[in-house]
Amino acid sequence: MRFYVAENLEQYDKAGECAAWYAACAARLGMRDVSEDGFRTAESLLARVRVPALRVKALRELADAERLSARANDARRHFARAIAEARAAGLVDLVAKLSAERKALA
Repeated sequence: MRFYVAENLEQYDKAGECAAWYAACAARLGMRDVSEDGFRTAESLLARVRVPALRVKALRELADAERLSARANDARRHFARAIAEARAAGLVDLVAKLSAERKALA
């Protein structure tokens, strides 16, 4: 699965978000293999995002998509990563918001 338009424009954050939501929809439809491939694609694309704020936002979208797909452990892991990256980038308001969302998963 490829997200050519966003990839060609090097908008890896948007491409990763699209892949995550595509995977979440596939999971809701019971298409496990498609879902797993979509989440792997999302992670791969997000690894290419260079701007910290965009990467944090995209990680949050990935975590939210995983939460809706009954992948709570993966969602927690991505929320934790987003929080760590937001903290490292000095995005204080985002750290608080992400922390609250992660707590709601428990």
